[in-house]
Amino acid sequence: DDYRLVAGSRKMVFFDQERIRHEPISDDGPIRFAIYNTELLTIFTASERTVKIWDALLGSVKTRFRNVTASDITAACLDDRQRKFILGESNGCITIFNYLNGAPMKKIPQCGSQVVQLTYLVTSKALLAGFGDGAIKVFDERDISECRLIRTFDETYRGGLSCLSSFEAASIVASGGEGVSLWDLESGKCDEVLKNPGNAEITTLLFLEPYPLLLVCSSDGRMSLWGVQHSPLKGTCVLSFTNELPPGAMVSLRSGEAVLPMVGGTEGGSEDEESVEENRRRRAAEGLVMSATLSPEAEGSSPEFSLAKTQSSSSPVSSAWWDGECLYTGDQGGHLRKWSLRRALSKIDAGALEAVELGGRKKIRLVGGGVAQEEATFSDVELVWGLERAHDQDVTSVSICADPPCIVTASSDRSVKLYALDGSPLGLLLQSVKEEATNPQWDFPFDVEAREAIEASELSRLEDFVKTAADGYASQPDKPSRLDVGSERRKKNRKGRAHNKAGLSDKEQAHQRVLDALASINTQGEIAGRLQGGVPSQRSNLLVGDPKLRDKNRRLPPKIAAENPLSRPPIELKGMGPGLDKRHRKEGGSEGTRFPKL
Repeated sequence: DDYRLVAGSRKMVFFDQERIRHEPISDDGPIRFAIYNTELLTIFTASERTVKIWDALLGSVKTRFRNVTASDITAACLDDRQRKFILGESNGCITIFNYLNGAPMKKIPQCGSQVVQLTYLVTSKALLAGFGDGAIKVFDERDISECRLIRTFDETYRGGLSCLSSFEAASIVASGGEGVSLWDLESGKCDEVLKNPGNAEITTLLFLEPYPLLLVCSSDGRMSLWGVQHSPLKGTCVLSFTNELPPGAMVSLRSGEAVLPMVGGTEGGSEDEESVEENRRRRAAEGLVMSATLSPEAEGSSPEFSLAKTQSSSSPVSSAWWDGECLYTGDQGGHLRKWSLRRALSKIDAGALEAVELGGRKKIRLVGGGVAQEEATFSDVELVWGLERAHDQDVTSVSICADPPCIVTASSDRSVKLYALDGSPLGLLLQSVKEEATNPQWDFPFDVEAREAIEASELSRLEDFVKTAADGYASQPDKPSRLDVGSERRKKNRKGRAHNKAGLSDKEQAHQRVLDALASINTQGEIAGRLQGGVPSQRSNLLVGDPKLRDKNRRLPPKIAAENPLSRPPIELKGMGPGLDKRHRKEGGSEGTRFPKL
């Protein structure tokens, strides 16, 4: 790829041209997180203090946000609508950003040591945060301007925290450090402390939803399943195995693919290459193993396999993902493996947890489950496939995409890779590719036409709904519109302004209307006389609205001089306010009775 230009006359001059070589990397620093955004068809990556948004269809960078945090990014997640990304820093701060333009929206000031993990709780729209000093806090994310602290977990059991996992449907939170603690999400109380055998540090925790089981991965390379709340298996280790290739597994020297030979093949058992190749073909036909390694050139010859070195393949799991049937693990050795737990779960028979509403309150109940007839062992865990050279360094992030079905992995080797669910490689994100350009090493299996058809169908359904609603509204009887009401109000205002020209102010007109309304009401003396037997009293002849009543203690009601007030006829109310005459006529009153209107 290098060139040398030679120019000669009396002298020979040599010019060496060295072509610039770009490293096949996705970022300049170790990548901590890689998350696929199903709504916007992008991939979110975070490294050191930089965030990149990649076009998932092209495999090139779409947007860069440099130095968005004051310290290194240690935790990240997306909200439920995938319109915001949330970052936790090594200094304990948490900031929420707009996904499209990177603008900071809300910030939670430093409330602990390093942020270890962030989890968005979809149902309650809250943010679960775990800190390195053991603090676990829940923040309300619904407010547009701030994140209010809702709950702080009990500090009695606080210790070093290295990982965190949540089972929102069952209201369970698990925290790991030197040991494992199970918490109630609603109350923040510690329900159980699991006795982890040995002194190994916990590296990864993962709930196998909907089963009441928790996967605990430790620094000695072991993986174990523990029962949790709402299950008779609570606090019991039901399965334990090591993150290593099973005995007899063989690894392809060409592709790094790990397989198990078929049982009962030809003589030679697990080391027979024909048995291994037959097993690979069977798994490829079932969509369980890398189909890319079965090239046409290799059909006539078996690939080179060697017996796996079990001692060197055991590494602590650094990231894991559960899809409901299979477990995907990435470890500190750069291995990516897929495990099937069907046989083990059938023996454990743990049942499933579900949330129900009873009496307006959330209840968690166990569906199914029984007494295990057999004990699950490592032989019940099946290795579906393994990629022993998935990354050169530890795998920091493993996530599964539902549409299209694929695996996105990130590593400290500064790369983000894409794999199919059968283990076949699909591409590598390259930062050297220009924006909006097509990455030659990227093959994202997304059906654009199917997505456009779905969106067109949803748009058509929405248009039909709006049209139906509009037709139903048009069929209703006519009602006075806002314009009509406004015009009537303007007419009244014009009349009022015309009356103002007579020389009275608005205040004087209001006072005059009150006096006119009260002028026809009987005097206090007449009212008191009627109450005393029909004889008018001479106590006062002042009208009710006369200002001189201020000197007559007008607040005192007329005195009823009667031994038995109940023997007197009831008081008749007249002219006590606007609209009373209309109501009086509706209730059968006299037509001749008229009251003034205010």
